[in-house]
Amino acid sequence: MEMSFGNPDDLLDKMQWPGLREDVHLLTGQPDAQGRDTGMLHDALNGKYYTLNLESWRLISLMNEGHSVKDTWQIVQEHRSDDVGPEQLMAFFEFLEKNYLIRGSAPSEVKKQSLKDTLMHSYVFFRIPLLHPEKFLQKTLHLVQAFYSQWTFYIIMVFALVGLFQLSQQWDLFWNSFNFLTTSDGIMLSLVCLVVLKLGHEFSHAYTATQLNQRVRQMGVAFIVFWPILFTDTTDAWRLERKGRARIDLAGVKFELSISLIALGLWGLFPEGLMKSLCFYLFTVASISTIFVNLNPFMRFDGYYLMSHFLKIDNLQPRTFAWLNWAFRRAFFDWKAPASFDTGRTEKQIYLWYGIGCLFYRVFITFSIALAVYTFFFNTLGLLLVCVEVYLFLLRPLIKQAEFIREHRDLIGHRSWPRYITITAILALILIPLPTTRSIPAVVAPAWIKTVYAQEDGILNQALPEQLPANILFSNPELENSISEAHVNLKKLNLSLQLFETKGALAGSKVQLKSEIKAEEAKLISLLTRQKKLSIYLPKEHHVLWSNPYLTAQQWVSKQTPLLRYVQDENPNLRIKMFVTAYDKENLKSGQEIRFYSQASDQIFILYIKNIEPFAVTALDYPSMASSFGGPLASVGTSAGNLTLKETRYAVWAESTVKAQYLPAGIPGSVRLDLSSQSILMRTLKAGTRIWKQESWQ
Repeated sequence: MEMSFGNPDDLLDKMQWPGLREDVHLLTGQPDAQGRDTGMLHDALNGKYYTLNLESWRLISLMNEGHSVKDTWQIVQEHRSDDVGPEQLMAFFEFLEKNYLIRGSAPSEVKKQSLKDTLMHSYVFFRIPLLHPEKFLQKTLHLVQAFYSQWTFYIIMVFALVGLFQLSQQWDLFWNSFNFLTTSDGIMLSLVCLVVLKLGHEFSHAYTATQLNQRVRQMGVAFIVFWPILFTDTTDAWRLERKGRARIDLAGVKFELSISLIALGLWGLFPEGLMKSLCFYLFTVASISTIFVNLNPFMRFDGYYLMSHFLKIDNLQPRTFAWLNWAFRRAFFDWKAPASFDTGRTEKQIYLWYGIGCLFYRVFITFSIALAVYTFFFNTLGLLLVCVEVYLFLLRPLIKQAEFIREHRDLIGHRSWPRYITITAILALILIPLPTTRSIPAVVAPAWIKTVYAQEDGILNQALPEQLPANILFSNPELENSISEAHVNLKKLNLSLQLFETKGALAGSKVQLKSEIKAEEAKLISLLTRQKKLSIYLPKEHHVLWSNPYLTAQQWVSKQTPLLRYVQDENPNLRIKMFVTAYDKENLKSGQEIRFYSQASDQIFILYIKNIEPFAVTALDYPSMASSFGGPLASVGTSAGNLTLKETRYAVWAESTVKAQYLPAGIPGSVRLDLSSQSILMRTLKAGTRIWKQESWQ
């Protein structure tokens, strides 16, 4: 049934009503947000319900009674205050046909979905039915009836009051328990609690629907961007009034909150041990999952349906996105066709703000999942997910919008200047090359840097020096005892040798004794050499760049522990070290002029690039550049006191050609780099290609 917009009377004469399928039933619905009566179509075969406005419901009712399409349309129009063309009727017929609700339409007559669309839809959402629990629920309903009583509510409130009182008395213990959540055991126990809670959550929906005499078709596992969630099919609840549907939707939330409050009460009563920890996990997991997941209105969980019932707007998300699409076409293309459904001023505000929030939330969640996959699992898979999501949430909607506008271009109005201005501005912003200036972190570099390490195990006698000259002194009681013992042993051996010579001992005994004396002398020399290493002298012409923050006076220090770094500024020309990204590295070359802005001077220094290192920097020798010390580079400290970069950076050295103002080594600054003009599109493509090549090999 193709849509065409010719003479209205000719269009109405040609239209024929084939009738609803035998298993599709026309029902009365609930009033909408503006108090208007609505109707409903029930597709018994597929278990789906469709809400109709009053005009659509009247149309089907009259046509089912034998009236022609033209006569029916005229009857309906007599009861409307606004003038609506027959193209709306045609669109309504197409809606019925696409959803296989009228005779002659069936899924087999519709073209099969392309493999690409199937994969894209399955990536975003798919579900696996596991149970058909209707008989089980009916047989066991009497076992859970007590939980719906008023007495159960009072008991839960008692647990809640006890728990809140105990929480106020043991707040420090409760707060410190969160530290265990991040451990491997804590994560596993949280997952177990989450599974148990969600099973109870879904069965709460199912039992409540059964109590209201509604069929529960199936239960199982659904996947949203590969994230598993349990689901319960309570589609038949659409037969109920909004209050009944809200009871079913609220049942799972009430279950988790009840478990949460009972667990909180028991947590305060149990002593330290397994049961207290289990109650803590049940409370925290149930509370967090209820607030941030179940009551979230931006995903189709309980909060979404409760919000729809409260606003009295069925199919809130589809209606929101349909209205946003129409509003976009209306604003930028002066769209002549009216919206596919009537909206009041309040509803328009709801659709606008809810739609914006929903879009931002979906993009945030999907990109967060892709980032988690990229960070913790497979880099290439994470990048692939990002590409898929850019297509799903940005490119595909734009492509579909463009195809729809092209197919119905006769509905574009004459007031089209906003369209041309907007499209021109967007294309100009994306395609026109623009000059770009980049700020690159840099630091004043000395002529050389030397790291001082502990030469021997010992106790640090005083704090590390901040200025030179200085001596770094260590003490080692064990080494001092060994030296004293060596002196005593050597003295005894020498006395024994003198005694042998006096008494005329055998020559063999003298040779053996002399050998022992030489060995003891060598041992003493070795110990004295080690003792000298307990004192480290640093000359005056150097100054300290960094000292190990983890070392304090009277602390035992192991051999080869870094103590400090000192530098010597003998080079009269200013020398800096830049930390550049892979993108910036591609725009640099040896001999290129750059401008350096130091935090210690208002002067702008002109320097020239001398060397570009081919490999990424891992260690950071300058604490002033580290994020932990307020610097611009993300870094992490090691147990040995060293600093390691958390991001990929390359070292680039630059130097002035003339004598410049003296700047102490380690002074941070930045280099302003003027890049060649490139469009946003070209920069994005280059960056994406570079990241893909870099990460796909990891």
